[in-house]
Amino acid sequence: SVASVELLLGPLLLLFGAGIGIWAWERSIASGVTASAGTVMLAALPVLLGVQLLLSWLSFDVSLAPRDPVASTLPSDD
Repeated sequence: SVASVELLLGPLLLLFGAGIGIWAWERSIASGVTASAGTVMLAALPVLLGVQLLLSWLSFDVSLAPRDPVASTLPSDD
């Protein structure tokens, strides 16, 4: 289902964006040169997309939770 794809791609994009961001941040600190807008967006876009995919997966998962209690369908001991 779509939720499976969201659950697979969300963390991957989040980790990729965080890794690129940390790498670019360290490089910027070491060289003393401010990171360009393109470098910042290269890190920010996968992070944002990964978070959105994880939130969408969570919403899909919560929406499929059972609404009727199981206890009412079980036979009673009386």
